[in-house]
Amino acid sequence: MTEPVDWAALARYFAEECSSDERAAMDAWIAANPHRPAQVEALRAVWTRAEGMPTPHEVDAAWTGLVVRMTRVGAAESAASGSVGRTTPSSRGTHAIAWSIPARRAWIGSAVAATILLAAGVGAFRPEITRLAQRIASPEAGGRVYATGRGERDVIRLTDGTQIVLGPASRLTLAPRYRGGTRSVSLEGTALFSVWHDAAHPFVVRTARTVTEDLGTSFVVRDYATDAVSRVAVREGHVRVTSVYAAAGADRDRPLQAGDAAIVAADARGVEPVTADAAADFDWADGRFTVHDVRLADLLPDLARSYDIDITLADPALGDQRVSATWANQGADQILADLGTIVHAHVEGVRKRFVLVPDTTR
Repeated sequence: MTEPVDWAALARYFAEECSSDERAAMDAWIAANPHRPAQVEALRAVWTRAEGMPTPHEVDAAWTGLVVRMTRVGAAESAASGSVGRTTPSSRGTHAIAWSIPARRAWIGSAVAATILLAAGVGAFRPEITRLAQRIASPEAGGRVYATGRGERDVIRLTDGTQIVLGPASRLTLAPRYRGGTRSVSLEGTALFSVWHDAAHPFVVRTARTVTEDLGTSFVVRDYATDAVSRVAVREGHVRVTSVYAAAGADRDRPLQAGDAAIVAADARGVEPVTADAAADFDWADGRFTVHDVRLADLLPDLARSYDIDITLADPALGDQRVSATWANQGADQILADLGTIVHAHVEGVRKRFVLVPDTTR
């Protein structure tokens, strides 16, 4: 297997995130070489084992260097033999580490490469590849981390059937032994969980202020460091929410069922039921942005995280105005224009830094 491999397409293929056309093209590519099916099956085993393992930055760096070296060697071999290597479907050239699916796949590509190249007998790179594979497959490694930046979302599918939509500027960490007795994850930010229920292996979400245990459900947990409270809302099924700070008592934990919501502050008040707002709680996972009767000042941090923009107010009094709106897959420019109309202000600024200025000062 000397031709370049599109690791991103292969990752999408294993994660079942590719289109039907891309899957057909990948099936054809695998069938084109008699050795490839066995190699791909070995590779798939590495993918499965990798789920729930960590994302060491050293692996990404090492893999990037390895890709560069292998590309150079492959080009030299092709030139010497007069052949031109074929790429897999939807190849993005030699930049194999620049995934179109989230960066969480990048380090798994290292294990994928290790399996295929070792099977192919690429002796020159055997020590590097072996070290990468051992580093990734080690059961003693710490928890795997998924992270998004501002303006980003990530859809995470775990091998137990659980799907997680990780919100903007958020971080999710799987426990080092996620597949042990309790399937535990830690969250900073917001995420929508659709959990494959397993009574023998409870699914637990931990934040700075809450512990939420799934009892067979789809639910959202939100706990940004800048938020005054943590919020849990249930779409289907039911959960149990526990306050990290409250003393033992009736309000320390509370069951929630479909349509319920609760907040938890960093104090002894415990779990407080609140009115659910399904659109505001869940719309973001589908690319919409919904707010109901929210102070403008409280809305700005969410806009910054969701659209990777910074907005300041020329007059702090603007921050007390209330906003209700829904934006469906619209860009920051349109949202800023709409906000200006709602609060009687105009927008000044360029690129990612904007100021809302009251119209009376225009």
